[in-house]
Amino acid sequence: MIGAINYLASQGVNSIYFLVQNIGGDGKDVWPFVGAIDPNGAPNNDNLHYDVSKLHQWNIVFEHAQRRGLMLHVVLNEAERRNKLELDDARLGIERKLFYREMVARFGHHNALQWNLSEEYDLALDLGPDRVKEFAQYLQDIDPYDHPITVHNEGRDPDPGWLPFLGDTRFSTTSFQTYQNTAKWGDRVEEWRRLSYVAGRPLPINLDEFLEADRDNMARIRRDVVWPTYLSGGSLEIIMASKLQTEDFRSLEELWRWTHIARCFVQEHLPFWEMQPDDLSVVEAGDEHGGVQCFSEWGQVYALYYPVAHQTGQLTLWRAKGQFEQRWFNPRTGEFAGPPTRFEAQGMQQIGPPPSEPEQDWAVLIRRIAP
Repeated sequence: MIGAINYLASQGVNSIYFLVQNIGGDGKDVWPFVGAIDPNGAPNNDNLHYDVSKLHQWNIVFEHAQRRGLMLHVVLNEAERRNKLELDDARLGIERKLFYREMVARFGHHNALQWNLSEEYDLALDLGPDRVKEFAQYLQDIDPYDHPITVHNEGRDPDPGWLPFLGDTRFSTTSFQTYQNTAKWGDRVEEWRRLSYVAGRPLPINLDEFLEADRDNMARIRRDVVWPTYLSGGSLEIIMASKLQTEDFRSLEELWRWTHIARCFVQEHLPFWEMQPDDLSVVEAGDEHGGVQCFSEWGQVYALYYPVAHQTGQLTLWRAKGQFEQRWFNPRTGEFAGPPTRFEAQGMQQIGPPPSEPEQDWAVLIRRIAP
């Protein structure tokens, strides 16, 4: 496990999500208890006595992940009915309260950590929003470190499952499933940025289960999910198609690299905390793979992403003033390509063709360099 953490960190991965109790779930191989346990789930399982040696070993892994820059996304429940029933028949009773308290007491001191109350809370045995809120309230009350709390929905559309939590101060980030689709090429992120803002509690929008990644669809995920999500102001975590059978993360090495390239582009070149989705500022561009993405701090910096760059259109710069510089960026290599060009803002700016391979995806960085 230490080696896996080292490998992921070396590839620029900066978060991992994992279950700490999957009795009666898919894997049936993880629990913190020392008592007699039927992995399939059973009413007489001893869920009150904890294996302190095992928890100490877990913490070694968690400490190492923190040192290597990986956030700990702790998932406390699985989707399967037997798993949800394992603690107090899916209620907030002694077993669940003790479970939450043990997780907080032993691991809550880690800085980069968030709690996820349940994978697919509304699948199989639907916990319902009220019960999820009750769980969240208890967890929030006992966590002295105020870590973010979230919950995961099921299905292709997060709206039904997540609308009940809009504006609720117990929830600090999203955990969206858009199963086996592309979250509409960034549209879901932009929609939920608006919804959470209007609800009075703007949320970081995170996707953590979309297209299941394998060797055959890595380029599609780069094009249809990674760049559209980042340049819509969201974040993401990758789910592997191999899931429980994964023993080696190197099968997706290209995807780790491409995702790291996209994240570094945002972190190193953009004041992303000041920027907003701005797709309508680009006109007459192609619409393949959802079309162009634009993320901007108006009049200062614009980041454009073209899933296919043979029809790049024009950027609207009405009322913007000053001299701007335009640079092409290759999402596959992580390098700027071709010479930069400079222009004076005069309304509509033609983007022009990329340096090469217009049938491929390209990003464009445009920033004001002089008044």
